Amino acid sequence: MEFKSKYKCKVRYDGSMYYGFQRQSNLVSVQGEIERALSKVYNRKIEIISASRTDKGVHALMQVFHYETENNIPIEKLESIVNNVLNDDIYIYSFEIKDFDFHARYNVKFKTYRYNIDVSGKNDVFSSRYVLNYGSDLDIVRLNNIANNFIGKKDFKFVMASGSYKENTVRTVSKAIFYKSGDIVSFEITADGFLYKMVRMIVGAILDVYENKLTELELINAIKNVDRKKFKRVVSSGGLYLVDIEY
Repeated sequence: MEFKSKYKCKVRYDGSMYYGFQRQSNLVSVQGEIERALSKVYNRKIEIISASRTDKGVHALMQVFHYETENNIPIEKLESIVNNVLNDDIYIYSFEIKDFDFHARYNVKFKTYRYNIDVSGKNDVFSSRYVLNYGSDLDIVRLNNIANNFIGKKDFKFVMASGSYKENTVRTVSKAIFYKSGDIVSFEITADGFLYKMVRMIVGAILDVYENKLTELELINAIKNVDRKKFKRVVSSGGLYLVDIEY
């Protein structure tokens, strides 16, 4: 007799060739490819639930999902067996058996995203899927002063792209910081949850203030008044990475 188990998995992926993480009809998605591989390995239909649903072209260094199935494969063999039938741009690097009250999405406490900006000025066409190519260097101190306006518990509806509906749009951002390594300026943001295109719109707003297209006072007032009219810039998806999930 086989007994059902719940597995918590960690996966990294290059999102360049996928229409987002979430399963979609007639479109290639990360979730769809993982479910295809797991279903083939177990010889039965497997469906997964993820911690986050990244958009088209967004990458992950750490995404978490869970699934349930009968425990008929030794856990120490799963990584090798499953990745052998997965596409090369997706890799599941951790399998862990959890109690049945674990939920990959509902048990999340914090998520961290990173946005990478290439300030070399080279505009490398081969890297455009992985960074935002920017024409000049950036002042990290000034960027962080602007980013500080997004820290705290706020109604972030002003940076939720159209086409999405959430009854509760209040989120708590605990970290929003820029740092530089070589020619790459990175922005990391940690929150208890994110809205549709929220990170990319925050980066766009910060760059608008930095480029004097928007004053910092206008930014502060727009945040205070939850005014979406000031927030129109959405930076490209290729520079965005899901990097950490805390439970």
